[in-house]
Amino acid sequence: MRESIRLPVIRPMHIQVHTIFLILCCTLNGWAQAPSQQETPGEGEAPTLAFGERPFLQFTTVDTARLRWSHPGPGPARVTYGRTAAMEQQAEATRAGDAFTVNLGGLAPQSRYHYRIGVSHQGLTRWSPPYTFDTAMNFSPLDMGRQPPDESCQALVKRLLELAGTRKGYAIVLGSDTGRLALELARQSQFTVILFTPDTARAQRMRSLLYSRGVYGSRVAVQVVENLGRLPITSCLANLIVSDSTDNEGGTPAKEIKRLLTPGRGVALRLDRATDTISKHIRPPLENSGSWTHQYGNPGNAASAGESLSGATSTDDLQVQWLGRPGGDFGIDRQPRMPAPLSVNGRLFHQGMNRLIALDSYNGQALWEMEIPDLRRLNMPRDAGNWCADGTNLYLALVDQAWILDAQTGERRHLLTLPGTADSPREWGYIGSLDRLVYGSTVKAGSSYRKFWGKAAWFDANKPGPGTAQICSEKFFAYDKQTGKPVWFYDDGLILNSTIALGDNRVYFVVSRNKALEAEASGRISSPALWKEQYLVALHAQTGSLDWEQAIDTEDGNLTFYLQHSPHGLIISASNTQYHLYNFDPRNGKLNWQTTSKWAANHHSGHIQHPVIMDKTLYLEPRGFDLETGKETVSRIGRREGCTTYVGSTNALIYRGSGRRISMWDPVSGKTSSWSRLRPSCWLNIITAGGMLQIPEGGAGCSCGGWMETSIVFTPEALLEEAGKE
Repeated sequence: MRESIRLPVIRPMHIQVHTIFLILCCTLNGWAQAPSQQETPGEGEAPTLAFGERPFLQFTTVDTARLRWSHPGPGPARVTYGRTAAMEQQAEATRAGDAFTVNLGGLAPQSRYHYRIGVSHQGLTRWSPPYTFDTAMNFSPLDMGRQPPDESCQALVKRLLELAGTRKGYAIVLGSDTGRLALELARQSQFTVILFTPDTARAQRMRSLLYSRGVYGSRVAVQVVENLGRLPITSCLANLIVSDSTDNEGGTPAKEIKRLLTPGRGVALRLDRATDTISKHIRPPLENSGSWTHQYGNPGNAASAGESLSGATSTDDLQVQWLGRPGGDFGIDRQPRMPAPLSVNGRLFHQGMNRLIALDSYNGQALWEMEIPDLRRLNMPRDAGNWCADGTNLYLALVDQAWILDAQTGERRHLLTLPGTADSPREWGYIGSLDRLVYGSTVKAGSSYRKFWGKAAWFDANKPGPGTAQICSEKFFAYDKQTGKPVWFYDDGLILNSTIALGDNRVYFVVSRNKALEAEASGRISSPALWKEQYLVALHAQTGSLDWEQAIDTEDGNLTFYLQHSPHGLIISASNTQYHLYNFDPRNGKLNWQTTSKWAANHHSGHIQHPVIMDKTLYLEPRGFDLETGKETVSRIGRREGCTTYVGSTNALIYRGSGRRISMWDPVSGKTSSWSRLRPSCWLNIITAGGMLQIPEGGAGCSCGGWMETSIVFTPEALLEEAGKE
């Protein structure tokens, strides 16, 4: 038995339910011979270009994009691109050290582009594989860079934005205004700005000004309201509110301003013209709200995140907060069981077809997006997610590296690389976050599931086969988030990625130390040898030292094999011909209890369900179990139909229920409620976080009903009522 050791240095628009917001949102909206100057690389050429930083593309305006990558070799680079596979256009790259940047301008809207990257040296050009991006996924606001600044308020707006600390989302301007402050606010930021006034004549003058500048209805809108004390828009909407009035002057009351602000990050700035001062208020986060930071909610894989939804137990307790972006074309399909969305600190992160987007959780505005050719990872029941998040950063595993991205802007803070050699390439497997460290694992190159076409990519087999093989890692390690430097690593057995869980300042997982597995060419393992010489391992999360390990002998998890952490035990659930449940003591790995449970079905996910932990109860369709004793407490939870898995709030289970609609089941009353024409993905795209039920679109491609292919977020009625009383 080897203890963990120190790691050597590694080189490193959506629509609101309120009519006014509906109107507003409808207005937004190998070395080969170098080709000649006109020649483009052929599809048959070997894609041999090696990258340092993997390539990614971001839209910068409504018709431009920036492509970035790094390459350690010498020579200039260029990109061939176009709307056909011929890629008839070319653009030269700008180089700074090993980093390359190409700006692609004049892009047509709603169009799919093909491109390849070429780096030349000594008359020869090495090419990347062919990639694509889609301008339909460009959610950039109208660029106002050519608008002349308004000298009357230019300095004031600059000061306001510095105080606000944010430049994207929705900004509301209240009080007397000519429209110039709102215009300058939009020019210096990427806000969509809404002006409210009770004066019809003033509203018309402001509209005329904004229309003459070509920004009315796209970046700035004016609405006439009778009562500034209760604006006809939903709560928790505004990222910034600028108020130029006081309560005594008949302006908007402080409680109404607080109601409108997004929780946690929304900023209200009140101007006092007489004293030339600006007061600032930041709305605090909601009480009893959770964060969905990892694939199954929390770092312990509970499939819940401590979100109360203000006590909601029924769909009738919720109302639409926003709906829209991104739509059905953003993703691959509903079936391949993609990584779950994440939601932390008012930001919602969602993956699609080799792309990701960051949205404001409370109003759906796009904060940033990326098109990343190497992003895709599928079949989550047999692997670990490829991203996680905290209140500041998004952590993204990408082939042989991981990126630490600023959660608000998408700017990369660190690039983390894996140890490995040319004759034994490795890729990043698990990624997780706890306190000051980000965690990862290494898998053999090509192990992760990436193919999504055909029935085999449903990953729904009820007998062992190609789609049921477990993804296993060889090493586990930790990096410091702030410095990007390695801290420790562990190497003693083959780790099942689906069992990695964090909690109690420990890292838990199951390893197999069967020597027969050393001959496996891939980390995608279906051999019966995987289930021999099993050990349950607990490492100290900060140092990597071995806290304890315990030899275990579970049933073979031929179909799925999960591990979850809770204060009431480490739960292993293995599925082969039924579910086998085990509870181990987190302090020492001793077995507390074990039991079995029959599948609800042997198809459409009925045999591969991921359990949900809510307080002291473990829910695994069709039953509920007391976590401390293993005794059955519920004989029949809300019945699931079609492929999906359950998630939990503190008061309800949410899943794909009767009629294959998104449904909620109340454990106390046993009652089920549903939304018509809303369906989830075939694994997990419903999450509970930030006081809301968040469902970024994941069900597109389903032929079994007339579904609404749209992202949608629900807010509890109780939360809105409470906000109105603040």
